Amino acid sequence: MPRVCTICIHPQRNAVDAALIRGETAHALAARFDLKPSSIHRHKEDHLPAKLAKAKDAAEVANADTLLDQAQSLQQRALAILSGAEEEKQFGIALGAIREARGCLELLGKLGSPQEREIIVR
Repeated sequence: MPRVCTICIHPQRNAVDAALIRGETAHALAARFDLKPSSIHRHKEDHLPAKLAKAKDAAEVANADTLLDQAQSLQQRALAILSGAEEEKQFGIALGAIREARGCLELLGKLGSPQEREIIVR
């Protein structure tokens, strides 16, 4: 049966991981958290990269959500300008708003999931 990583089950694992990411040495962490430097080295090599990859993926998802929200907001504003321009019979402005709304729609199609794209197009 494989050994359990002592860092992964340590009550202060997040603090150890954060310190490793900041570049603190295994010896300094071992003294501070009452651990063995070799355990910290193993954890850093075997488990920390996976945690960092998950964090990066989560950050990318959050960034994509923010971009999607901003693109939707821009599209709503372009459509509001289009509506106002049509009411005022300012057709030059209306055409510009149509172009901007179309550009936003294209961007939303690239940013959103297939389900979101279907909702946006409707």
